Amino acid sequence: MFKHTRNALIAILCGVLMCLYPVTYVTSSGSGGNGYIPSDTPLFPHLRKHVLDTPVQVTHSLSDLADYLRKPAKNQTELAYSIFYWLSQNIAYDTKGLFSGEFGDLTPEGVLRRRSAVCSGYSRLFHSLAEAVGLEVREVIGKSKGYGYAQTGRLGDHAWNAVKIDGRWHLLDATWGAGYVSDSGQFVRRLQNFYFMTPPEQFIYGHLPDEASWQLLSPPVSSTEFKAMLDVEPEFFRYGLQPDSHQRRIISTQNPVEQISILSPDNVVMTADLYQQPGKIELPDMHTFLQRQGDRYVVWAAFPRQGEYLLRLYAKPRHTEGSYDSVMAYTIRARQGKANNLFPKTYASFTNSNAYLNAPLDYYLQKGKRHHFSIKIPSALKVVVIDGEMWHHLENNGQLFTGTVSAVTDKIGIYAKLIRDGTQFTAFVEYQGKD
Repeated sequence: MFKHTRNALIAILCGVLMCLYPVTYVTSSGSGGNGYIPSDTPLFPHLRKHVLDTPVQVTHSLSDLADYLRKPAKNQTELAYSIFYWLSQNIAYDTKGLFSGEFGDLTPEGVLRRRSAVCSGYSRLFHSLAEAVGLEVREVIGKSKGYGYAQTGRLGDHAWNAVKIDGRWHLLDATWGAGYVSDSGQFVRRLQNFYFMTPPEQFIYGHLPDEASWQLLSPPVSSTEFKAMLDVEPEFFRYGLQPDSHQRRIISTQNPVEQISILSPDNVVMTADLYQQPGKIELPDMHTFLQRQGDRYVVWAAFPRQGEYLLRLYAKPRHTEGSYDSVMAYTIRARQGKANNLFPKTYASFTNSNAYLNAPLDYYLQKGKRHHFSIKIPSALKVVVIDGEMWHHLENNGQLFTGTVSAVTDKIGIYAKLIRDGTQFTAFVEYQGKD
C-alpha cells in the first residue's frame, strides 16, 4: 500500500491566539468557491504574473503595495485574489515562532517588513491591504480543527478573514492558503486555492467562528455539532466524495469489524490506513479492505483488540501514478477485537480494474482445506489462483471468475490476464497459507 499524505494541522501559540497551520508531507491541490480549482491551475493568470513581478520598492509601505496590486484587477474578486496570492508568495510562515513561542511584530506593517507571520499576522495584513484597495473586510476569530484533533477532540484558536464581493460575504484563510509546515519543521510554500472564497458549507468543516453569524450559514452550526462533524480535507470536496453510512467522525461499535461506505464518483479510487491509539501505531495493511460497490466504496476495518482506532481514508484519480491524497478520517471506538482477523492484501491492479472480491475474504487460508474463490474483474480474459508452482484456472462466468482450490503453500495469489496486457498475468490479491 502507498504511503499517503494529509494536511494535518499543528496548534501553535500566536500572541493571544493559538493558530492552526497546515502540516503536510506532500500536498495536493485545493478548491475554490465556484467548484474545485487545483492549486497549479492558473487562477486569474494576469493577476498572478503581476503579483510575481511586484517591484521591491512598492513593498516598503502598505499603501504603495495596495496601489500596485489593484492595477490589473477588473473586479472585486480579482482585487481580493491579488492580495491572497501576494501573501501566499511573499509571507512565510514563522516556524521559528512556532517552536520558540516568540512571534515578533504581528502588526500589518511588522509582517510586511519581516515577511513572516503566524495566523493573526496573515489575517491582519490581508485586512489592511483589502481595506486599502476599497474592499469591505473583517478579521474573523474562532476555533479550528488541528493536528491531533481526530485523537484528542481539542480545538485550537485561529484567525482568518471575510471579504464582501459584489454585495455578498465570502470566507478565506490566507494562512492555510500559503503552504504548509513539513514533518521536519520547515515551512514549504504551496498555494492552496481551496481557502480562497471557500463555500461556507465546506469551510465550516475546519473553522468555527466565535460569532456564529460569520459561518455564513442558516441555521448556524453549534460547537457540539462542529466537533461531531467529519474530519475532512480539501481533497474530500475535490473528488466529489460524500459520507454514506456514517455521518459523524466518531464511531462506536460492538463488533471486531466495522463496515463503512463512502459515495464516490467512478473515476476516483480509494485506500485506507488503520492506526491504533494512543500513539498512532500504524497497523498492517491487511487490517483494512476496500472495494467499490456501484456508486460507493465499502471499507472494512478489523480491530485486533478492544480500544480506540483512527481510520484514515485516501483518494486519487483512477489510473494515475503517485501518492493518494488524504481525504477524511474516522475515530473508531471498538468494544471488542479479534487477533489475526485480517483481510486479503490487494494490489493497485485490483483497485484500478474495479475488481470485486466475493471470497475468500480472510487473509489466512488453512492449508489442506478447499477454499472457494469468487472474484469479478470486468477487464479480465483469464483469472488464475497461483499456489506455489501450481496454477488453478478459475471458470469464467461473464465477468465473474469462480473455482475451488486447496491451499498448499505459504503464498497464494489471484492473478489476471487483462485485455490490455496481452499474455501477461498481473497480481490482484494475495493470501497466506496457514498450517
